[in-house]
Parts: sequence; structure tokens; C-alpha cells
Amino acid sequence: MMIPSWLRIGGTGLALLLLAMHLDSCKDNLIGKNIMPPGDNINGIYTDTVTLEASTVREDSLKTSTNLDYLVGSINDPVFGKREAGLFAQLSLPSNNIDIGRPDTLSLDSLVLSLDYTGFYGDESQPMRVQVFQVDTNMDVASDYYSNRFLRVDPIAIGSGYFIPDLRQSKIIDGETLTPHMRIRLSDRIGQWFLNQSQQPTFINDVNFQNVFKGVFVVGDTTQGYGKGIAYLDLSAIASRLNLYYHSAHKASEQIHFPFSTTSAKSNYFHSTYGNTAVGDSLLSHHLSGDVTYVSCMGGVKTKISLPYIRNLGHVLINKAELEVTQILDPSLQSGKDDTLSPYPSNMIVARADTNGRNLITPDQLHGHLAFGGVGTVETNAAGQSIIRYRISLAEEVQNLVNDATDPAELNLIIYRAGELADRVIIGSPHRADDYRMKLNVIYTKIQ
Repeated sequence: MMIPSWLRIGGTGLALLLLAMHLDSCKDNLIGKNIMPPGDNINGIYTDTVTLEASTVREDSLKTSTNLDYLVGSINDPVFGKREAGLFAQLSLPSNNIDIGRPDTLSLDSLVLSLDYTGFYGDESQPMRVQVFQVDTNMDVASDYYSNRFLRVDPIAIGSGYFIPDLRQSKIIDGETLTPHMRIRLSDRIGQWFLNQSQQPTFINDVNFQNVFKGVFVVGDTTQGYGKGIAYLDLSAIASRLNLYYHSAHKASEQIHFPFSTTSAKSNYFHSTYGNTAVGDSLLSHHLSGDVTYVSCMGGVKTKISLPYIRNLGHVLINKAELEVTQILDPSLQSGKDDTLSPYPSNMIVARADTNGRNLITPDQLHGHLAFGGVGTVETNAAGQSIIRYRISLAEEVQNLVNDATDPAELNLIIYRAGELADRVIIGSPHRADDYRMKLNVIYTKIQ
């Protein structure tokens, strides 16, 4: 059966959907609500021993053409393998009918691509290597683009950059103060091409322009090895644009800027290779996890959770159900060190799994993101150790699983905004016997 696209979870679409659903979810529904007062089970039965089976599986592709943030860079993760993020994007004209003079009266100074930072994943003290290519296929702002789609590009790079990301210092460029951003000098050949389009049909409107200059592909340069991090970029910021600097016989310095506008198509391409890593071994084993399981963004991996015996609860009303998962400290780190370069995700969510393993929203999400939970919190266990724990409300979903004998009772644990972040996390599995065990806390009432 075809699943309606609006029910699928991916990238920013989920964030917008949850907000919309929250605003439209004021109707009463006792089934699955957290109706038990804290500390009072009202004849309810509590259990945290519902059988869970968990395994690491590959994530489906993510819709990235509606992202708020876009990713560029590469990182060689000792646990999660080699991960790359590339950005495809169209540029727009600053206005219609661009006329900066006769091309034979103009002289190029430089052509610079600038991209506004919103964040960074990894070690921002280490230099980034970035390459820029020219897109060689038409993009359409009305089309959906997914993270596994690589568009055709001209194989000859039109620019490259080598720099240490600076996310704190604003830049003053020709008297204009701009938010922190990366700057990549592009080929003079491309810069001269832009000057030559003045007074030509190419500069009449965006349709003409984008049919000829189809866009740019910005990606981490891995020819000399993988980088140390992935930059988060805001293409709607003023600093994100293509800057053409030139002069003429009448003026010593002139410039024109080509933005990434709302009429510009954009998408992220993600690629991961796992090799001889813990995640790679887990994927190859094709069986249930041992002590840990894995979740990552960028179309990487997720944790599939099965509840094979949930219907053994019988004829019950689920008053409360909460999946509890706990982060395991990265074993690649030195003992006692915090995971500062790979911080834990701020939010995790649980999705229903359709018959193909794709992510669908759960009914609990219709009550709003805050009620649904999933925010990582720092807690202290009995041994006095700090741990990161996520609690995700699943009362209505579990009620549905109990009631519907045809449902395969499978869920997917994923990171919130997985198409716009590079986060990853190691999670304790249901097979553990310590504070890190994954478990489902349930309060239910027997129905006579």
C-alpha cells in the first residue's frame, strides 16, 4: 500500500508537522493519555520487563530539499565510519534584468562563494578542505530531493578552500558586517563568465539564469583524507551568496551578489561507509544487538525495536508507556573523558515502522513534541555516574499494538531532525542488566 508522504518522517518536515499537529490536538482522548497521577497507580499494574528486541539497521533516505540547515564536510568516525555531506544548490539573480555594463568594459577582481555558519559537528579547531563543482543537471524548486540522490556535476572543480572554521567572529567585507561564514574563492574563468552575461538573456530572470548556470555542489575534499567535522549552514542568511567583485574604467571597485533565494532548489547528499567499524560489524551480523545498538543522522543507521510479546498483556488499557534509552559513552574515547567532539543528540524520537521499515509518525506525536518527550537529560545513577537518558512517550502507540493483532509491533529509534544534523549515539540494548538497559516502562489496567 502506498504510504502518504506527509506521514513519513524526515528532516524538517517532521518538525513542521509536529508543530502543526500540536496546534490541532486539543481534543480529548483517554486511551493512551498519561492519566495516572505521579506516584499513584490507581489499581494500575506497573512493569518494565516487556520483552524488547533491538538491532541496528540502515536508515532510509531522508528528504533534504526543505531543510532549514544544510551540511557540508566529512569526518572519519572510529565507531560510525566515514561520513560525508555535500550540498547541491541553485543561485538566484539579485533582481531581474541585470545590467552592470558592457562586458568589454568590465574587469574581474574575484568570484567568492560565502556560506553562513549555524553550527559545527566535530573538531572545529582543525582545518576543513572544501571543493566546489558546477551542477550539470537542472534542479526544480518544486521537486522533492532526498539524501541518497547524487546529481550530475562537471568533474572539474571550480573552487576549493582550506580554512579553520570560525563560528564566533563576524567578518567585515568592504564595510559590510556579516555573520560568521566560510569563504571559497572560485575560478576566474567562472567569474569572467558571469561578467559576460551582463546585458544578455541569461540575466533577464531566474528561469533563464538557472537554465544556464544550474547550481553549485559544495562538498568536503577527501582526496587527502577525511576531515574532522561537518559544518551546519544557513542558506537563507545574508552572508550566504555568490559574490562577484569587479571594476570598470569608471569605478575602481564594484560588486554584485547572487543569493540562495526561496526560488532556489537545494538539497543535501549524504554518504557513509562503515568498513571495519563497530557499526559495520553490527550491520553485517544481521542479528539482534549485543550490549549496544547505534543511531546516527545523515541517513546513516537507526535502531529497530520489536515488541514480539506485547499482546501477552491481554485485554488492557494502557495508562502510560514510556521507552527509556540511555547513552553509552563512546569506547573510542579515553577513559573518563566527555564526548565533547561528538556530543549526544539533544532529542530522540520513536517512529512506527511500515512494512518496508520506513519511518511513520506515532499517534503520540500528534499531542506535540514536548508531551512526546525524547529530550536528553543528564542524570546520576546509583554509582554516582552521570548518564544521558531519553524518555519517549508511546502510550497510544503501545495501545494500538496491543489491540491490533496484524501489526508487526516494530518501531524505529531515530534522532530528531536527522536530515539537518550530524549527531550519532551509542545506546544500551535491552539485553543489558545495568543502568544502561533499554526498557519500556508501562502502567496498565486490566479490563474485565
